[in-house]
Order: sequence, then C-alpha cells, then structure tokens
Amino acid sequence: MPPPISASVEVVFDPADDLHVVRQLRGRYSTGGARVVAMPPNTRTTRTVIWTILHSLGKCKASPWLLSNLAWIDVARWLYAHGVHTLVVLCCQHVSPETLYELETTITGFDVSLILAYGRDCPDRQRTTIATLMERPQPPAFEPPDRDPWPEVPRSHPLRFRHDCEQTLDADEFSRVEQLLADTHAATANWLAAPLHRASDTLATAAAVLGHAQDPNQRYIRHCGIEIAVASDGLTVPKPTTLQMPAAQDDLAIDAALTEIEPEHAAFLLVEALTGLQQSLIRLMGGDQIQNGQLLGVPLPAKAWPVQHALASGARLRPPPGYDYGTPAGSKRLANSEPPPSTEFQHVLARLLSMRRQREPGEDLQQETLDRLDDLASLGIVDQHDGVYRLSRVAAYSSFLPGHERPSRFTTLDVPVASRETN
Repeated sequence: MPPPISASVEVVFDPADDLHVVRQLRGRYSTGGARVVAMPPNTRTTRTVIWTILHSLGKCKASPWLLSNLAWIDVARWLYAHGVHTLVVLCCQHVSPETLYELETTITGFDVSLILAYGRDCPDRQRTTIATLMERPQPPAFEPPDRDPWPEVPRSHPLRFRHDCEQTLDADEFSRVEQLLADTHAATANWLAAPLHRASDTLATAAAVLGHAQDPNQRYIRHCGIEIAVASDGLTVPKPTTLQMPAAQDDLAIDAALTEIEPEHAAFLLVEALTGLQQSLIRLMGGDQIQNGQLLGVPLPAKAWPVQHALASGARLRPPPGYDYGTPAGSKRLANSEPPPSTEFQHVLARLLSMRRQREPGEDLQQETLDRLDDLASLGIVDQHDGVYRLSRVAAYSSFLPGHERPSRFTTLDVPVASRETN
C-alpha cells in the first residue's frame, strides 16, 4: 500500500447554490488522483453506495454472488489500484448517516481523503467552504508502486531447493517463496492429470506459461516447482519454448475486462485479449506474473494497469461466470503429440518420489542411471547404502511428498547447503 497521506474528511455545504458546488467540484476533481461520484436520490443501502463508487471507476460486471455481497474492501481495493487518493461524494443528503460513517472509516483507513458535498440537510459538523477547496493546489496523480522484489534464492537443485531456502531465508521470505513453490507445483501436477496435457508440445507450452516471470528469483522458484511435479510424474522436463502471441490485440475485449469487479476475472479476460491463449493455459497463471506493466512479455495498455495493482500476488486467474469456452481468436489448439520421452532414470526417480520408503537396488540399473543417481546422492537428494538408493529427507521435504508438507525445521540433518552454481 502507498505511504500515509494524512487522509481526512471534509464537508462542503452550500444550500443556496447546490448546482454551482457540484459543477466546481466536478471540474476540479475529475482528473489526476481524484474521483467524483454523485449519489442518486433515495440511496438507502450500503450496497448501492458501494456499487455507485465502483461504477465511477468503470466496474459494472461481477458474479451474482459478489453483487449480493459487495463490501467496502472492494471499494478500497479499486481506489488504490486506480491511484485514487481523494474521493469526492456529491449529494450526500441522499445517503444515511450510518452509511456515510462506514464510508468514512473504511476509506480513510486506506489513506484516501474524503470530501462530502451536501445540497441540504447538512449535519451539524465543521464545514469547508467551496472557495477554500478551489484555492488549494490541484491534487497530483498517484501511481501505486509495484510489488516488493523477490528475495534472493539459492540456485539449488529443485529437489533440495525448498530445504535450502528454509535454511538461508528469514521466516517471512521463506513463507513467500514456499507459497509460490507449492502453488506452481500444484498447478503443474493438476495440468499433468489430464492425459492430453502430458504431450510434448502441450507440456512445453504449459511450462512456458507457468514458468514465466520477470524477476530471475521468481522465475527460478517457478522452474523448481515445475521440475519437481514433472519428475514426480516420470516425465522429462520439456525444453523451453517461445509463446506465439497474436499480431493484433482485441481492444473491445480489453475494455470488457476492465469492467469486471473481481480482479481474477478481469485479469483472465485481459490475458486472453492480449495473448489469445486458451483458457486452460490462462488458468495456470498467477497474480505475481502480471506486474511492471506486462504479462508473459506482452506490454499492458496503460488503461489496464489498475488490474495488476488490484490482483493479489497469489491469486489464480479465473474466467467470469457465463464465460464462452470456445477457442479464442488467434489461439492455436494444443497439439496432440506423444508424451516427452522418459528414460530409466526418470522412471526410477518417479518411483523414489512416490513414497519416502521406496528403495531402488542399483544392481539391475543401467550405468547412466547409476551415474545420475550418484550425482543426486552427492547433493543430498538420495541416500545410497550398499548399492540401494532411497529418497533423502531433504528431497522428501522439498518435493512436497505426502507427510512432509509442514515438518519441523531441518536443523540437525548436517547436510551442506548447495552452492549457487549447483543446478
């Protein structure tokens, strides 16, 4: 959130010339970091006030559930996303004192200054004259800051990455990294659950979407989550692929996306309008991948920047109710090719990752497989005793093996942290 700006509440009252007040306030506070909204007559419910403010920000679509459960947090989220630090509410005589009090306590709690203009029946409270407001400097525009950078993470092998992060990062940093790692791992595993999605071309495309990130640390976290899930399934991690984007963007679809109240729905439609990807691929994306004015390498139009500010970092993009699941224009259907080739090593590793007590005798394995298992043993990923291999506690923890989701900290394992160059 932005730094405090001494949020305040001021009241304007001019019963002799209400129309003059409205015109002056609209002319002064309709640009920059301010918004003007007029309350319609007989505004009796809190929901109507919330809907009126959201509508002034261009929002007019939402799921039936959200429309019946609108809350002040929806207002605060979008005011912040649009960089609004001053909200002018006209015709406050149409709103109950109780609802105005809710508006004041919520909005000012998010450092948004509030100007309430009455045409009549002004409450007995301190008032600011219209002349005083007109003499003040024009409110400057405010651009919400980008999210905090990702912590520096060790470039460990994916099957010991989570453990090494726990050992090297502080608690808050580790929690953030672990959440993204777990989310990426789960999204990849869900994708692989469909047989068609295991084909070489489709898996490569999904990995390109799911692994995309601007920050190199964020990108490596996502890479580790993908590789753990693919290895657990006995497949070879696909080679990186370049996403094919349409030459022209759908401006009407972009405008439609900006009318959504739920940020996950708005972002979903925005990605579709800018990239033409199929909905199954867009569902793989997370809110942390839309930042710094771009998504999947495609620049965001300036008018769509509020969506990235309103979208929670860990949110998964979702289509809105009534979404048309037909193939979007410019999108290529996923190819139906063969699954990526697996070797004996991939099959052995998948079996080791299937359960903590799984043992693999080395006597019947190919030399190439033994060499790769020995490499993992040198990293503390597998244990080797009398020619028999099994998964280490470090790898069981790092791969989210059932029973190792939230174990105690590894303070007594005496396993060295892999160097940054280990891959």
